[in-house]
Amino acid sequence: MKNGSDHPPSIPLTRLFERTSKKGTHYLTGRLGAAKIVVLKSNDTTDDGTPIWNVLLSPAPPKPATESAVKSRGPQPDAEAARDWQRPLNDAIPF
Repeated sequence: MKNGSDHPPSIPLTRLFERTSKKGTHYLTGRLGAAKIVVLKSNDTTDDGTPIWNVLLSPAPPKPATESAVKSRGPQPDAEAARDWQRPLNDAIPF
């Protein structure tokens, strides 16, 4: 290795944020693309007593569009017009 370390350079994947439930349980949460990540401490441990954490994924709700993001995209065609190219022609044989 260049810097004398036994570990290769790290590549950031996502950020997780520590939260506390109403019951006082600590957990981590974040997003990875279109997935919501939750990391929960298991009640189980390894044979030597090391805690086990479970990583759970679920579909994430879409992020709300910010006003600046909407402005940067400019005017958008309405959904109906955007689908015009998908409409079948008025042919008797639809292919």
